[in-house]
Order: sequence, then C-alpha cells, then structure tokens
Amino acid sequence: MGGTVAEVVERELGEIAPRRKASWSDTWGGMKLEVWRDRYWRDRKDGFGWREVEFSISAEGLALAGGRFREWSGPPVGFLEEFFEEADGLSQADHDTADIILSVWGEDRSPFDYGTVVRFERLAIRATTRSSEIWAIIARLIEKEFAIRGSMLILKAFPLEFEGNGAAKGLPKRTRAMVRYYQHRMRVQIVPGPYGVEGWMWRALRYCPLPPMKPPRAPGRARQRR
Repeated sequence: MGGTVAEVVERELGEIAPRRKASWSDTWGGMKLEVWRDRYWRDRKDGFGWREVEFSISAEGLALAGGRFREWSGPPVGFLEEFFEEADGLSQADHDTADIILSVWGEDRSPFDYGTVVRFERLAIRATTRSSEIWAIIARLIEKEFAIRGSMLILKAFPLEFEGNGAAKGLPKRTRAMVRYYQHRMRVQIVPGPYGVEGWMWRALRYCPLPPMKPPRAPGRARQRR
C-alpha cells in the first residue's frame, strides 16, 4: 500500500464508492453526498454486530472525498468481554477499538448502554479549494446518519500514505499534525492513556459517558496486541 498522498487519495476514491443504489443522498452547495449503508453482520443473533457505512462527496461528476465508517451495535444485554471476543479477530483496528472501550471506559460506563459505537475507518479528500465545504458536509453526514442511534465516534489519526510502513521516518510528526487537524475539524479529543499517544481520538454522538479519571484496567489485558 502507501504511495504519495495524491496516489493514495486517487486509490481510495476509486475504491470507496460501491456500485449500488445509495441508501440516501443529499446536495449542498453544488456538491452531492451519497451514503451506502450495509446490513449488520452478527456471529450470533443475540450478539454484537457490525456493518460498514460508506460515503462519497462529488461535484460535477468528480469525486472530491470519500470514506468509510464501521458501526458496532450491541445486544439489549451484552458484556464488553463479548464485544472484545467478537472484534478481536476482525482487524487490528477492531481489536484496538474494543480494548479501548474495555480498558478506558469499562463495563460500568459502556458506550453500548447508550447507542452504537462508530469508528471512522478511512477518509480521503482530494486537494481542493473546497476543503471547508467538504468538512461541513462530513459533519452533516455524521449528524444525520449517526447522531440519533450513536453513542461514540472513535478514530485513529493515521496518514494513509504510511499504511504498511508504520515505522517510516516522519510518521510521528504527520500523526501529531493530523491529531491537531481532527481536533479542529471534528471536535474530537484524545483517548486517555497509551492509546491516545498512538493517535486514537473520540467524541460523543448523541450521548457517551466520559471515561473515569482512573481507567478500569491497563490496556492489553485480554489478549496481546498483534
């Protein structure tokens, strides 16, 4: 993977928009937003489930931005240990999401008690003078798609051009710059503890309790991170 920023953006925008009818769409300021929402996939009917929500923002037929969210839904009665077991085998990002919730929030403050957990998985924006407008549309998208049913938005500030080369020179500086940029654009805050050092950030959607001053346990208890 990896490549220059321009190459990564072109690749992401080429892959992000599914070839099917959008779940919903809207238009603002001459730019079109299309959103595709999958059905939940569950290992068990009464267990935790996940789905992907993808979007594309275009103007005059040219894709300007695109991205993907992964949304996790909990059962009426569920435990974070079960969530960890479901998420751990999917990807490193799902493992980290589950471990953050388990280690930082804990069972007594589980975001799933208030709604879904939404991870902003990927985002690509073409170099354009309309960046502020694009971010305004992304904010509207998050509000319309997730605010009613969502509890938490979580993401990791990681520049996609470093994907597959996490030890590359220049990554820490770019990550710090992205953290500051996301704080400005998305009103997110840094996750407490070691995960925050790695660039993990979060914010409440409809409602999510604040993490306790003292985390319930140290991260990585349930399984060694890969």
